[in-house]
Amino acid sequence: MGTQGLSLKWRPQLFQDVVGQEPIVQTLKQALAQNRVAHAYLFAGPRGTGKTSTARILAKALNCQSLHPGSVQPETGNQAEPDNSCHTCVAVSEGRSFDLIEMDAASHGRIDDIRSLLERVFGSGPAAGRAKVYIIDEAHMLTIAAFNALLKTLEEPAPWAYFILCTTEADKIPPTVRSRCQRFDFRRISSNELLARLQAICTEEQIPYEIEALRTVARVTAGSLRDACNILEQAVTSHGTDLNLATLQSLLGLSQDESALKLARYALTANVPAGLTVIHEITAHGRDLRMFHLELVEFLRAVLLAKSGMTTHLNYSEEVVSEIKALTLEVDWDSLIRTIQCFGSVDFRSNASGSPLPIELALIEGVPDRKIFSETGGSLVTEANQRTDTTSSTTRFGTESAGSIADPPDTQTPSPRDMNAGLTDTPPSSQTGYTEPDPFLTPQPDEPRATPLTQDRSDGLMTALTLSEWDTLYRTLKRFRGKNFNIGSLLLDCRGAQLSNDNLVLEFKSQANKERLESEIAHPPSLHAIEDAIIKAVGKSYGLILSMADGMTPTAERKSGHLIRAAIALGARIIPEQENRS
Repeated sequence: MGTQGLSLKWRPQLFQDVVGQEPIVQTLKQALAQNRVAHAYLFAGPRGTGKTSTARILAKALNCQSLHPGSVQPETGNQAEPDNSCHTCVAVSEGRSFDLIEMDAASHGRIDDIRSLLERVFGSGPAAGRAKVYIIDEAHMLTIAAFNALLKTLEEPAPWAYFILCTTEADKIPPTVRSRCQRFDFRRISSNELLARLQAICTEEQIPYEIEALRTVARVTAGSLRDACNILEQAVTSHGTDLNLATLQSLLGLSQDESALKLARYALTANVPAGLTVIHEITAHGRDLRMFHLELVEFLRAVLLAKSGMTTHLNYSEEVVSEIKALTLEVDWDSLIRTIQCFGSVDFRSNASGSPLPIELALIEGVPDRKIFSETGGSLVTEANQRTDTTSSTTRFGTESAGSIADPPDTQTPSPRDMNAGLTDTPPSSQTGYTEPDPFLTPQPDEPRATPLTQDRSDGLMTALTLSEWDTLYRTLKRFRGKNFNIGSLLLDCRGAQLSNDNLVLEFKSQANKERLESEIAHPPSLHAIEDAIIKAVGKSYGLILSMADGMTPTAERKSGHLIRAAIALGARIIPEQENRS
C-alpha cells in the first residue's frame, strides 16, 4: 500500500472516479462542455461523499490544457474529463497549483481571513491556467461578518475567479449566500456502491478479504467512502492483510455473537427479561454501547425493510437475512414502529458515564401496554393481571352514581387509581411482577371509592373508561403543550372519566383546572390534539363535557392559595397531617 493512506491514494482524480454522485457529475460535465460553468457553487452533503474531491476535479478541468471550455461536446470521447496529465492537472493533483486556493473555514473563518482572500481575488489573475478557483471547506463555519464580506464577490466576481463552498450543514449558510450559488446536494453513498468500491480497492491492493467483512464496513460507515477506506486501512494495519469478519468485528467493537439481533428479537416480541439479560451481558463484557446501539438500530431497520418487502436491500449474510425474514412474521406493524421509535430516540451524547440505562428504558417503553414476560412461565401477562387487589370489589375509573349497575366480578377492569389504591398495605417486593405505580396516577388518600359502571355502551348508560383507554388518553396528551397549559397535567386532576351517549365526560376536583382545560378547548390546535387522543384511546370520535366531581365545589377549592392550586395543576397532591407525621 505504500506510505500514503488508502483514503488519499484512492481519492477521485477524475469525474468518472466519483462514487454515487452521477447526477451532479453529469451536470458539471455538461456545464464544462457548453462553457456554462457558474462562478459560485455550493456543495452540500454528509462527510466523505466527495464534495471537496469533486471541487478539485472541477478546478482541474477549468485549467486543463487539453480541455478548452465550449469545445468538447458530450458525444465526444472524453466527456469533458480533464486529461490528468498536463502540467496544470498534475499541479492540482499534487497540491502545488497556484490557481487553486483552498481555505478551511473552521480555522480561517473570520472577516480578516475573507478580506485577505478577496484581495488576492482582485489583485492578480491566474498564474498558469485560465481560471483561479477558491474552495472554502466547512463554509458554514464562517462568521456572519465574513459571509457579508463575501456576498458582493460571489455575485460579481472577477471573470477568472470561481468559488466553491463545501459544507456538511447547508442550513447554516445564510440564504443571501445560498441564493448566489448553484447548489448541489451530495447524497450518502449506498452500501452496494461502497461495497463495489471496497472490492476494487482490495483487488488492486492485493488484500485478501471476506465479502461479509466488506459488507460490514459498508454498513457501519453510513455512506462515507472516506470512513470506509480509513476502517479498511486500520483493519489491515492491525490484523494483517487477511481481512475477515471476526477481526473486523473485534476492531469495531461489534457483536460477534449476534447480540444486537437477539435484542432486536426480544424487543419486538416483548420479552423484556431476556432483552435486559442481553444488555447486561454486553455491559459486563465492556462492549461499546454506542456501536452496539447503532448495530441494533440497523437490525431494526432491516426488519422494517424486510416487512415492507425490500429484502434485496438487506446488506447481511443469507443466514441473518433468513432470520430477519422469520422475525417479520412474528411482529405486527404497530409493535415494530413503536420499538424503532423508542430505540431510535436513544442519545448517548449526554451519557458520559456510558450507562446502559437509555437502552434499557427504550426496551421497556417499546413494550405495548407495558406487557412483560413472566420469568417462570414465559407467558405474556399485563401489569393489571399480575397485581392483587386487596379490596372486596374492583372498581372502574369513575365517580359514584346511584343508578349505576355493577359489573360482573369476572369482567371488571381496575382503574388507574383504584388498582394502585388496593396496594397500599402490600409492600412492592411481595408482589409478583410488580412495577412502580405511575406517580401521576397515585390516588388521593381522601378520595371516596367509586362504584363500577356498566360496560354496555349501546344503551346510552354512562360507563367509565377502562384502564387501557385512560392510560392511552393520558399518555397521548402527557407531553402536549397547549396554548397556555400542558394538557396532560390538567388531566391529572380528573376524578372521573366516563362515556355517556356520544360524549366523554371528565369530572374535575379543581374548578381552576376545569376552567384551564375549557380555555384550551377553545384553542383549535389543543382541541384537535384532544380529539385525536380520544379517537386513539376509545376507537371513535366523542364530544367532550367537563364537569365538577361529586363533593367538589369551586368554593371549597378556592379556599387554598394560588400557589397551592398551581402545584395541584402540575400533579402535586395534599398530604393529610396524620400521613405526614408517619
